[in-house]
Amino acid sequence: MRWFVVLLSFFFASMPAVAQDPKVNVELLSSRTTAAPGETFTVALRQDITPGWHTYWRNPGDSGEETKLHWQLPEGWIASDILWPAPTAHPIPPLVNYGYDGTLILPVRITVPENAVTGTPVVLKARATWLVCNDICIPESAEVIYTVNIEQDSITDDASASLLADAVAALPKKADAVLSLVLMRPKAELDVSVLGLGALREAYFFPEDGALLDHAAPQVLRGNTLQLKTSDSLPVALPTTAAGLLRYVTESGTRGVVQVSSAVTVSAPSTGDAFAADTSGSVSIETALLFALLGGIILNLMPCVFPILSLKALSLVQKNANVKKARAEGVWFLAGVQASMLALAGLLLVLKAGGAAIGWGFQLQYLPFVMAMTLLFVALALNLLGFFEITGRFQNIGDELTRKHGGTGAFFTGALAVLVATPCTAPFMGAALGFAFTQPAAVTLLVFAALGLGLAAPFLLLCWVPALARRLPKPGVWMQRFREFLAFPMLAAAVWLFWVATLQGGADAAAWLLGLIVLLSFKVWLARVWPKAGIALLVLFILGAGYALFTVTPTRSVSSELSKGSWSSAAVDAALAEGRPVLVDFTAAWCITCLVNERTTLSDDAVKAALTEAGVVVLVADWTNQDALITAELAKYGRVGVPLYLLYRGVPGETPEVLPQILSPSLMLDKITTLGKPQAAH
Repeated sequence: MRWFVVLLSFFFASMPAVAQDPKVNVELLSSRTTAAPGETFTVALRQDITPGWHTYWRNPGDSGEETKLHWQLPEGWIASDILWPAPTAHPIPPLVNYGYDGTLILPVRITVPENAVTGTPVVLKARATWLVCNDICIPESAEVIYTVNIEQDSITDDASASLLADAVAALPKKADAVLSLVLMRPKAELDVSVLGLGALREAYFFPEDGALLDHAAPQVLRGNTLQLKTSDSLPVALPTTAAGLLRYVTESGTRGVVQVSSAVTVSAPSTGDAFAADTSGSVSIETALLFALLGGIILNLMPCVFPILSLKALSLVQKNANVKKARAEGVWFLAGVQASMLALAGLLLVLKAGGAAIGWGFQLQYLPFVMAMTLLFVALALNLLGFFEITGRFQNIGDELTRKHGGTGAFFTGALAVLVATPCTAPFMGAALGFAFTQPAAVTLLVFAALGLGLAAPFLLLCWVPALARRLPKPGVWMQRFREFLAFPMLAAAVWLFWVATLQGGADAAAWLLGLIVLLSFKVWLARVWPKAGIALLVLFILGAGYALFTVTPTRSVSSELSKGSWSSAAVDAALAEGRPVLVDFTAAWCITCLVNERTTLSDDAVKAALTEAGVVVLVADWTNQDALITAELAKYGRVGVPLYLLYRGVPGETPEVLPQILSPSLMLDKITTLGKPQAAH
């Protein structure tokens, strides 16, 4: 789900007005002073919005809340939904919202029942609620009333009728359109082609469905097709229809806004223009296969793979095999690579069919795999350093499989090469695999096969071209030293995987991994001096590793999310009693500035790490729904809306520092670094 699409429903019906000086003045207008039974006429909520402030459209965009009318009408009277005028986009990086400023007319159609009694006045009453935002967001509300007389002949309110007629005439009209939702990985497009408008120069689409599009992404007009990016939170059950407003300018200079609504067709993208909208550019199947082949070749140089392939190449020199046996070994190596690569591709396809968003190296998102790979790389490093040279039935299986004679050793070396390659990514691979994930299963498997062929190509070439093998240096002491040297890229890869595991599993994962590494090292040493004990220790290591891999639970680290609690006066007092600083974040899901501060500052890795290091207790006062205690606390600091940030320095009974409403990482880091110093007057 895209990180800033957090709009939640906000129930205004039970909220009292919180602003003494409202930012929006409202009144109810009517085109009739007298209405006839059975007649339908227009009323409207007029909003006069303070300059610099804005209210919201029916789809507010990335945050906000639409204006609502809660009618209290006599029995039989019917009020339509609000007839929404075209909004404007309000970019507040990294968010975009849809709304209005200035004077806004929101028409509603009122239908009088046929049996309405003439000669009587009828009160049209509604409770209007809205959210108005600038640097802060304030929920406001008001009661609006208009009295209409019921007579046989209707009478127009001349003062309002013309204004409402103009407002209705300016509402977007329906237009024929063809909408096509084009699915791609990792993104998607919504193509909107509007008929009968002629050539378009500019266009902007406002979707009615707030979960459909990435509101902040650029909208690209190509010909008469507007290419958009769908939201990361696009539901698994794709919509069958899409609707919205299209603001346009034609090549002839005609401007307008039209309503578009159409059935949505889902289709695979072409290998040209649709994929070209992504950053990887236009990729054909031929280009993808070439890129996969090149990426596989370059994978041989990665620190994860190079030691394995180097050892296998040097084994040709040591064994001095004849051409026929060498070529057979190369084919078996290729078979091992392709078997593992296609098995990996098949697993990716199965997970993708189940709705998972996965890609190359997806296994690293799972803590057990990362821990297992860390141990494997340590074991391979110990092997390269010569700890597995003893003979015996239970000596290192990986060493036996990768160094033994014939097809079996070559096959398992190829399989091992794919396994250790999964944490690595080579140039050209991104475009090739990005293309593969958008294609049918057969094409995906073909691209992975090309990647496997590239990975196997260098060793295969050495096996099949004797002249190349003869160019390798002659056997000597240097081979043993080179083999030992290759252990250090493996250890470096193990350190990196250990770091990944600690981010995913925290201190528990780190402790288990370090313990298992010590146990593994002790096992290979003990096997030299006491083989039987080494066998028993191997069994203990396997049991310990299995227990660790399936019991250590993933956790969130400082780099992913701060640990936050819910605000209350008692929670603040308890933290201050312990001498701990406190940061209180008064926020709401519909607050624009709150979201921007959260995503650009409070979620910044450096800020989160500094807060944690300083021992700051972070408490969140969520005002998404009405909360009398939070409202009272805001009033204590002269606020009628959020955001509000209070920083307590850790002294019981102190007055907190009120931070600016617009935060930045540098400002927060400055404030955190002064927590141990006396507070300056402000």
